[in-house]
Amino acid sequence: MVAAPLEAARSTPGIAAAANASETERQMRRVGVIADVHANLPALIAALSELERIGVDAIYAGGDLVGYGPHPVGVCQLLQSRSIASAYGDHDYAVGHDLAECGGADATAVERELARRSLAWTRSHSDEWTREFLRGLPFDLRFTLGANRIRLMHGSPRSAREYLFEHQPTITFEQIATESDCDVLVFGGSHRSWVGKYAGVLFVNCGSVGQPTTGTPGLRSRCWS
Repeated sequence: MVAAPLEAARSTPGIAAAANASETERQMRRVGVIADVHANLPALIAALSELERIGVDAIYAGGDLVGYGPHPVGVCQLLQSRSIASAYGDHDYAVGHDLAECGGADATAVERELARRSLAWTRSHSDEWTREFLRGLPFDLRFTLGANRIRLMHGSPRSAREYLFEHQPTITFEQIATESDCDVLVFGGSHRSWVGKYAGVLFVNCGSVGQPTTGTPGLRSRCWS
């Protein structure tokens, strides 16, 4: 079973240098957000290159940096070298804390078994630096863009392993909105990009950079001005 700390815990500003965070945020006009890289280093490099081409003031990551793909160490090293702040996903937490299961929302027995095998492989191919890096990731990130308070996490404000799907009942999103303490709630988890507004809060799923489940190849990311 996944340990309780996977639930909502500490928050952290999305800018690495906390002392300069407020000044940096005042200057930000456009940000890029990625999620669910899943150890796919070529896809991450492509996503970062595209966001650089567009021109963003900051890039943030919504977790599940590792799992399934073959480059857990390389992905973490690249994000760390670029000072890209990230929240943790359920796979990140499991690898960082040496858990046998990540507790995500896998729908079938086959998917659950695939997740377990992937997690075992990732744990065995992650060095101590990578595990320590993953352990250091916060539950969520907060920053401002213009007048909007933005909150980024992997699953939902309640848990990194609670995935939000577009077809869920409206009341679910309304309840989450009242507790979110933000204007824009950004997340990943389901690997499916979608946008909706509930109880005055804009919900944005970033999709997946490294493991899209839309049936078509190609990475997904989000950019806001």
